[in-house]
Amino acid sequence: MIGGLIGLFAGQLLGSGLAWSSILFAGALGNLLNGLVRESPHTSIGASTAVFAALGIVAAMGWIRHRPARASLLARNAPLVGAVVLLSYLGTGGERTDVPAHVAGFLSGL
Repeated sequence: MIGGLIGLFAGQLLGSGLAWSSILFAGALGNLLNGLVRESPHTSIGASTAVFAALGIVAAMGWIRHRPARASLLARNAPLVGAVVLLSYLGTGGERTDVPAHVAGFLSGL
């Protein structure tokens, strides 16, 4: 549900077609990166990687479009800071959570 909501936000920023194809591509890239850095017996491809890729896309677009010149450093980087806070809150809980996949998806989205 959260992934769909973030996807809708991305659609408002980029347009539906570009947003959803970017989410799909960034999610696949995140899963590929996760597969390259993890050990051989790790066999997981999850949609949550695409959710965090969508979060990275929304954060990057917010950061690019909203950078007031006279604002403080925190105000200029608020979209990135907020996205990292959401990543740490939503993407790291539970013992079976694939944190490297979530981080790889987020970085791919950025």
